Amino acid sequence: MAQSWEAFYQYRQTVVTGFSEVTTSLRGAENYREVAGSRAEAVNLLLTLAISCPGFEDTDQGLSVSAATCSPVHNWHHSTK
Repeated sequence: MAQSWEAFYQYRQTVVTGFSEVTTSLRGAENYREVAGSRAEAVNLLLTLAISCPGFEDTDQGLSVSAATCSPVHNWHHSTK
């Protein structure tokens, strides 16, 4: 009888461990999707700026927008504060 209880306990532990591993993997996949979605939004914003703003440029120091040549973006930035 004790042997069957031990076998049942081991089975139960295996199921719990498997469930935990699957749950962790699903959380990781969801986090990856969220990050990928955020990056896609950032890329879309940068592409929109690059197309619609002649003062937008990618420099060695990073991305920059010249307010003098891109006043709609400059005005939007100040209106959201």
